[in-house]
Amino acid sequence: LAFCSRTPKVEPPPGVTRRTSALGDALALHALPDDALSQESWDVFAALSAELQQRVVDVVRNSLLAGVTGSLDDHFSDIVHNERRIFRLEDAPAPRVERLPPQVKWEAIDGSLYHRLLQKMLFRRQHPELLLIKDLTEVDESIAPGDPGSLLYVHLATREARLQGSAEVLSILHAAAAGGLVRTCARFIVEGLDVNERTGYEGLAPLHLAACEGEVE
Repeated sequence: LAFCSRTPKVEPPPGVTRRTSALGDALALHALPDDALSQESWDVFAALSAELQQRVVDVVRNSLLAGVTGSLDDHFSDIVHNERRIFRLEDAPAPRVERLPPQVKWEAIDGSLYHRLLQKMLFRRQHPELLLIKDLTEVDESIAPGDPGSLLYVHLATREARLQGSAEVLSILHAAAAGGLVRTCARFIVEGLDVNERTGYEGLAPLHLAACEGEVE
C-alpha cells in the first residue's frame, strides 16, 4: 500500500535545466510525463526568456490538453508562437489607423481568417483556445496591425456591419471574451482590437462579457 500511494519522482529530460521544471509540473497536472514533449520542444522552451517561459507554463497549465487530437509538440509550438507574438507586440507602438477602412458587408469576409476564428468560437466548443492559437499562426507577421489584411483592418472594415447584430457573434474579441478565452483575448488586444469598443445592437464592450466569465484582470 505504501508503494502504491508513493508519488513517483519525474525527472526532466537530459539537458533541461531546473529552471524549466515548472513546465514538467504543468504537464503533470494533465497526467502527462516530461517525455510527452520531444527533446526539440524542451530545447525551444529552454531557449526562451524567463518571462516567456512563465507565460508558456501558465498556458500549458490552464489548457485542456487531455483528449486533444494531433501532436502535443505541434500544440506546444503553437502556444510558444502565440506567446512570443503577444510579448513582442506588447512592447511595440500601439497600432494606429489613420483612416477608417472602406466599410464592407459582412458576407465580404467569408473565408477570411477573421471569419474562421469567429466560426470556431461559435461552433467548436471542444478545445477552442488551442484551435484558435493554431489558426493564429497563419497571421502574416510582416503585415503590421491595422494594415490591409490584418485582423484589425478586417475588424474596422466591418464596424458598421457589426452594429446590425449581436456583438459576441460578429466580433472576434467579444466572442473570445464571452468564451473566457484569456490568451486569445490577449492576442486580439495586442493586434489592436479595442477592449473598450461597444458594438452590436446591445452596445456591449468586451469587458462586459469578460466580467460575466470572471476573467477581468
